[in-house]
This record gives sequence, structure tokens and C-alpha cells, in this order.
Amino acid sequence: MRKIYIFLLLFILLITACFFFLFNDNNYSSIDNTFSYKKTDSLTRIFLSDRKGNNINLEKKNHKWILNNKHSVRNDAIETLLSTISNVQIRRSVSNSEFNTVVKNLATYGVKVELYSNNKKPVKVYTVGGSTKDHLGTYMIMNGSKEPFVTHITGFNGFLYPRYGIQANELQISSWRDTKIFNIDAASIKSVGVFHANNPKSSFQIEIDTTSLDFSLLVKDYKGNQINYNKVNTINFLKNFTAINCEAFKNERRSLIDYKDPIHIISLHHLNGIDTLRLYSMQNDNNFNPEFNFNVERMYATLNNQELMLVQNYVFNKLLITISDLKN
Repeated sequence: MRKIYIFLLLFILLITACFFFLFNDNNYSSIDNTFSYKKTDSLTRIFLSDRKGNNINLEKKNHKWILNNKHSVRNDAIETLLSTISNVQIRRSVSNSEFNTVVKNLATYGVKVELYSNNKKPVKVYTVGGSTKDHLGTYMIMNGSKEPFVTHITGFNGFLYPRYGIQANELQISSWRDTKIFNIDAASIKSVGVFHANNPKSSFQIEIDTTSLDFSLLVKDYKGNQINYNKVNTINFLKNFTAINCEAFKNERRSLIDYKDPIHIISLHHLNGIDTLRLYSMQNDNNFNPEFNFNVERMYATLNNQELMLVQNYVFNKLLITISDLKN
């Protein structure tokens, strides 16, 4: 009989230990994947919305991610987001002392994340909030749940909301956009014109006969007169129109009338159309308060009279050459 009591006691202890292991607040082995979605290759749409009415709609079309049905998405931004979606895990539960504050902040400032995989119904929906006091965790809550959690990524020391494109509880649409301005192969170029407002005589026009087997070129000065040119230098210049990026898109909606006098104009006619880039001096912009390194010289720019961009001089100096750089 004593052996039976001992056996029953051991059995009860075993059941208690199992219960404690499975339901202890510090053990999340059964719900490690609550927020994570491992099948990121199957995702076709990611929708994010903040409490200020900003929406980010990322859709995969022909193996390429598109922002709000209009712009290409930065490769590094989407790769970081997909990695976060796949690897986010629960670090711990929210303590009783912080529970009400966390829930309130998630409801007030949280950014909703919806994941879709080839259907109208999301495969996962959750809200991303702010960071913990030690900045090593991020508050999140699943859609329909009343219990928030502190999340993290194993091996990553930091909070996660910037990886979702969130800055100060707000989505920054411009931060998702591909910053590429020109990515034109030299063989696709039909003509290039570079106009320097401060020195018109240094301007030039290059015309390319793409039907010619020897890549026939015509180089003209600002009056339209043909000049003798250095073929190597001219071809090298045409090769510079690949991988030309801006630094950032300006968030504020500023009137382009403030920049009606460009200091440089680049007109590029290629197989896919015509692009006109206008570059403006920042010298007289009293409103510019950059969060950038002042040691880097910059200009404003517009492509085809669209929104204002910030560009770095050293990126564009190779395009802003003068006619003397092409002469023999």
C-alpha cells in the first residue's frame, strides 16, 4: 500500500510539474510563433496602418514589391521587414504593473500589421507598439487578443518597430521608396543634354545613333554646333547613368515654385521614354534643418517635375561635367 501512495505522489508531482512547465508565464515554447510567419516567400501583400491615417500597402507583383500601387520598394527595407516577420518571437509576458499602460499605448499609438498570402483574408494580424525601458523588447498584441507581449528577435539587441518602417509612432511612406533615379544602360540612351545655368557655354548635347553598328555619336555645344570629342570619355560619361540614387525624398509638401530656377538640367532620352532632372541649390533655403552630416554637400532635385528629392553632390558630379571634359 505504501508503494501505491508513493507512486500516486510521484504521479501527482509529475502532473504538477508538467502543468507548471506548460502554463508558466516564462515559458512560451507553445506560442513562439504567435507573431512570426515563417512562410514569407508566400506573402503577396503586407498592409501597415498607423493611428494618424498613414497607410503602407506593399504588394508583390511579378516578383517585385510595389509601394501603394505606384513606387518600387527599397530592397533593403523589404528584406528587413520580411526577416522581422519571420523571426519575431515572444520574449516575455507583460507584467501586471505595466499592463494597463501598454494596452492603452498600443490602442493609441500602435501600428497595425496585416499579412496576406494570395487571398483576401489575412493570414496574420497584429499591432506593433513601442519599446521596453531597456530598449531590448517591443510591445505587440495579436488581433482579437487581450494580452500583449514583449517581443524580440534572438541575437538582435534592439527594439523592432523601426524594422517595420515606424518612426515616432508614425509610418514614413518616403522611407520605403526605392531611391533610384536613373538606372539606364548606355546602349539604351538616345540622347543626353546637360545644361548649366550659371555657365551656359559649358553645356552640351550628345546624340546617339542606336541603329549604327559602331555606336555613332554626335556631340554638340550649347549653340548646337558639332564638336570633335573624345570617344572614350564620352562613352564613359554615358555609362554613368546606371545606379544613380537620391539620398531621400522630402516629406513636406513644398511648392516647386520655390525652386523655379534650377542650376542644372539633365535631359535623358532613352528607349523607355524621356526623363528631365532639375537640380536646385540649397544655399538660400532657410527652412532646411537637415538630420544629415553637414560635411556632405547636397542639392535639391525633381524628376519630371514630381516631388522634391535630396541628392548628394558627389553622386551627381560625374553627370554634371562640362563640354570641355568631352573634347579631344
